[in-house]
Amino acid sequence: VDRTFSPLTNKKKLKLLTEIEEGVPQSIKTDIQRVYQIIKNLISNAVKFTENGSITMSVSKVANSVDLSKSGLEHDNAIAIAVKDTGIGIPQDKLNLIFEAFKQVDGTTSRKYGGTGLGLTISRSFSELLGGEIQLESSKDGTIFTLILPLAIQNADSEETVKEVPIVKPKKTSKKTEAKEVKEVKKEDLKEVSFKDDKSIIEKDDKFILVIEDDENFCQVLYDLAHEKGFKCIVALDGETGLHYADYFTPSAIILDIGLPGIDGYEVMERLKENIKTRHIPVHFISAADKSVEAMKMGAIGYLTKPVSQIKLEEAFKKIENIISKPIKKVLVVE
Repeated sequence: VDRTFSPLTNKKKLKLLTEIEEGVPQSIKTDIQRVYQIIKNLISNAVKFTENGSITMSVSKVANSVDLSKSGLEHDNAIAIAVKDTGIGIPQDKLNLIFEAFKQVDGTTSRKYGGTGLGLTISRSFSELLGGEIQLESSKDGTIFTLILPLAIQNADSEETVKEVPIVKPKKTSKKTEAKEVKEVKKEDLKEVSFKDDKSIIEKDDKFILVIEDDENFCQVLYDLAHEKGFKCIVALDGETGLHYADYFTPSAIILDIGLPGIDGYEVMERLKENIKTRHIPVHFISAADKSVEAMKMGAIGYLTKPVSQIKLEEAFKKIENIISKPIKKVLVVE
């Protein structure tokens, strides 16, 4: 959320805040793509209709006083994701209207703020598909949209995107301490693959690739292909282990998955770029989710969407080889 919307909120000089209540579950099982689409729609609306103040996304347990008769959820089996703004508010007699397709509060709203009015309609439909609901409160001081979801989705129509979604408190660390934290990972916390990789035989000036990927079968495929292409290969099964290996071994290149247990691939990429020792390492994303635009904006050299063909994998390795062996590098200075 911060990565997507901070450029917009910064431009409008709004604060973008996230709050996570103590005691919420560590994760929920749901359709991550639909949930994120709902959150993006709600925050987009909040930014659009807020001129001053803040946008706050909060995650909390559902209070017993909340009416859940519409979704039929039980309070202790649900979670609430609320998006609160300090914007223009919605009149009480218009609260139901805004969920209808192509409807906004009045005729001047669309002229001033833009948009078709479909976002909330889609969001409500998605919330129902996920077994939840969206509730709305508004006053002259702002609006709160609350997405209420079950802790585990039932009868999903798309198993591919249903997964454990972590609800993690952001770490309050300074950039100066990032590298130190990576080095201090305890050996017993490192996730090792079942097959033997090359970490014990890495020597100075070796060309080697670090694979950060939680699917061991796919790790084996990448390991074998790396050897075919003349690289040694080290494998990490989660982001924390991958960051430790990147900092300790300084690989020639990194192949990175997004949907990792613990910290995801995006956060791994951010920490790699914040660390002076690892920021220059070329990173190629491979993931089941098609998020190529976000990955390339973060500085990735390439992006492949799973399932990946042998030809595409070989092209990725060729791109890595070209980048790390290029004798002349060009720099464009814009000043």
